[in-house]
Amino acid sequence: VHGDEATLAKIAEQLSSPFQEGKRSDQIQELKLDLMKLGFGTHWSNPTTLYGPDTVKVVRQFQGYYGLVVNGIVDEVTEKKIYEILASPYQEGKRSDQIQQLKFDLMQLGFGTHWSNPTTLYGPDTANVVRQFQRYYGLVVNGVMDEVTLKKMEEILTSPLRRGVTSEQVRKLKEDLMRLGYGLHWNNPTAFYGAETEEEVRKFQRDYNLPVSGIADAKTLEEIKKAVDRRVVKIFLDPGHGGSDSGAVSNGLKESDVVLDIARRTADVLRTQYSGVEVQLSRTGDTTVNLQDRANMANNWGADYFVSFHANAGGGRGFETYIHNGSVSNETRVRQRDIHNYLISRIGIHDRGMKSANFAVLRETKMPAILIEYMFIDNATERSLLSDPSYRRWLGQITAEAIASSYNLKKK
Repeated sequence: VHGDEATLAKIAEQLSSPFQEGKRSDQIQELKLDLMKLGFGTHWSNPTTLYGPDTVKVVRQFQGYYGLVVNGIVDEVTEKKIYEILASPYQEGKRSDQIQQLKFDLMQLGFGTHWSNPTTLYGPDTANVVRQFQRYYGLVVNGVMDEVTLKKMEEILTSPLRRGVTSEQVRKLKEDLMRLGYGLHWNNPTAFYGAETEEEVRKFQRDYNLPVSGIADAKTLEEIKKAVDRRVVKIFLDPGHGGSDSGAVSNGLKESDVVLDIARRTADVLRTQYSGVEVQLSRTGDTTVNLQDRANMANNWGADYFVSFHANAGGGRGFETYIHNGSVSNETRVRQRDIHNYLISRIGIHDRGMKSANFAVLRETKMPAILIEYMFIDNATERSLLSDPSYRRWLGQITAEAIASSYNLKKK
């Protein structure tokens, strides 16, 4: 198939363009200055009149960025695109209602947050904020709201992970945030991205020095993934009593032995069955450790959570948990609820409830902490259960599961 005369003429015109390798003119120098205004060829400090190999490379970059045919020649289409961007209604010195809306959109995305009442003027400050946006998202930095920049803004504003959207992606996002200590009030995260989700995303963005938009854009998701991948939860397990302090004793069964068994099994399950977790114990044998030392060990290690293991006594029956009765974090309350409910639903004995007290290990630890009273060692029925090594191992298994569930730990 042969081209008609008009096509052949157009080809010849492009091939003879004054803007191609080997040419030299003042217009070429002007072209380079224009490209620099648009964020290309920024390594040129004093552009010459020569259209050399480097100019060809820069023109190719421009063409590729804007989806044009990449030939390194400033043909008619490329020239038109350059002038179209240079004449953009979204650049310094312009004024319009659309510019004001642009500013509101940028503010929604976490940029230009110093604007209290954005005007219709695209001034130097607007250009600077646009540059910040472009730099953050890896776009060509020219301060002009060109088509690529507008498309990126629209992509984020219509993200599938924003307020009002429902999807399985949203549920996964919530689970990842919970692994990082956000959204701890979510008991069973839904697939809906509501106001609470938006606020937790804002908290994450704020903590990780990201633009605070409440939208889980690609950059935010990338940071969440990195944080989850490197997140290691440090769980400190404290088997109560030990050594010279046997704790409660009934029919020869010592509390210190019972809780050591449960704690060891808990540690073993966490270490072997879950990833992203480290475990340390206050004691691994029948040794004496005073209360302050237990708290100090956890504090010095930088534990994320402290779990103290006990068996009750005094003529009662059933299961109960404690947190400190002073000023505690919301996380402390949420973790207690998570672990208490998980365990009581499986143990199936009398629920004495979630309580608070001024126990030393709860008062002196710097992280969220819980004290578990599994059963009454002086109750015949419950003592019979606690005296069974296989039952104690099972209690350790479900205690590890309760901790893993609360922290959304991944199975190995």
